[in-house]
Amino acid sequence: MPNGTILELYLPEALPPFGYNEGGVAFGFRVDDIEAASRAVEAAGGELLGQINRFPEMGYAFRHFRGPDGRVYGLNEQKAPAEG
Repeated sequence: MPNGTILELYLPEALPPFGYNEGGVAFGFRVDDIEAASRAVEAAGGELLGQINRFPEMGYAFRHFRGPDGRVYGLNEQKAPAEG
């Protein structure tokens, strides 16, 4: 979106195996360093779900985690796109 907000929509058959909470909604947190944020989440008791997904052409990376409350959340990082 023009203000940098990202909205991801998935078909039911494209949902990851861990799902997205009741109603299929997960919120994400924009971070400066996704690797450091992943380590902090894990140290705080969060369960990392899957790997970091990177899209160099967009300068975007994301991953999901399950918080201590049992809900699924996301981490996302936005940097300058890679030049190709």
